[in-house]
Amino acid sequence: EIKLIEQLRDNVKNLNFNQLSSMEWLENQKTLQSNIINSDPRNFTNWPIIQHTMFHYAKRIELIEIKQSPKWDILKKGIIENKVGNPSRYHLDFGSSGNLIHLAYSLKQLLDKEDFDIEKVNQIFEFGGGYGRFCKLIYDIGYNKYYTIYDFPIFNHLQKYYLKSLEDNIMFSRINFISGEIKIPDKMDFFISLWGISETPFKLRDKIFGMLNQTKYVLIAYQEEFSGMNNVKYFSEI
Repeated sequence: EIKLIEQLRDNVKNLNFNQLSSMEWLENQKTLQSNIINSDPRNFTNWPIIQHTMFHYAKRIELIEIKQSPKWDILKKGIIENKVGNPSRYHLDFGSSGNLIHLAYSLKQLLDKEDFDIEKVNQIFEFGGGYGRFCKLIYDIGYNKYYTIYDFPIFNHLQKYYLKSLEDNIMFSRINFISGEIKIPDKMDFFISLWGISETPFKLRDKIFGMLNQTKYVLIAYQEEFSGMNNVKYFSEI
């Protein structure tokens, strides 16, 4: 644990924050950097910056619908929470967390489609990977191939810390962390962006969607508005 914490702190202490989508995310990155350097990362899921940006407490109906899903046998394996980051437990299922149940609820929307089979997916690309929890969920439901997370460098470092702490070296060796100029592999089967893409400028979104012509599965969640951008209008047209 100490070695991973020291490595995380070394990786983030000299970061410069430039490739920005908004002033809000500039401040978020600075706050996260300060937390990593000055607080204990073993409790990172309870930091206000994480709670505010990437830890959502699921509604009761989400757990109910997960249990009613025809893919419940798969999903119940995925909602078993681990101890990394000290996530608070869900009041209706102490073996899980509210955030993990919410992520599983998002994944359920695709799993319930008759033509979706995670075993036939060869390559996954996630735009904005949070702290890596959705990636872990995907592997927990049976995925065992290649996964790319695109994010700001500081979040890539947090994702590495989280996923490395799970001590699953085979899984970790199949995950690629990238930032900067975005490039999506031609033979990528599954594109994921839970909220992240709706917090980026329209020009970047258009570029990303232009790369998804050969992508079989797309899973996106978005808020109605972000920094003055009308997401309902944008995604309705997409």
